[in-house]
Amino acid sequence: MPSTQIDIKGTLEWAKVFESNRDQAEWNTDTNGEYKVTVTTDKKTADALKKAGCQKKMEEVDGGVRLTVSRPHTGSQDWMGGAPIVADVTGKAWDLQDKGLIGNGSKGIVKVESVPHKDGNWYTIGWTSSPRSCGL
Repeated sequence: MPSTQIDIKGTLEWAKVFESNRDQAEWNTDTNGEYKVTVTTDKKTADALKKAGCQKKMEEVDGGVRLTVSRPHTGSQDWMGGAPIVADVTGKAWDLQDKGLIGNGSKGIVKVESVPHKDGNWYTIGWTSSPRSCGL
């Protein structure tokens, strides 16, 4: 079964999407940290994610459905890890020095991919391309 790519448009929180601010908690030292972002999106997008095999925990909250997507810094295969591409609303690469970190409440699009695995489970691979700001 092929992978499925979905754009999650919504409100971003706790965006740790740059190498300098990636999550480096003790429990994920085997991946040298991870990049992650929490997104509150609409029910239609959440349903599409579930249909695509996404097994991430989703929670209904005021304003929609909240989930956190992540991507390891060092994946078990090259394509599974590394910093995501982060772009602004024009598609231009995010300049961390100029624009700073992405703050809670920012609007954005996070591209994710659900990938079937040989063990029969589906894995949602953080974002495939870029959390793209829609109005920072």
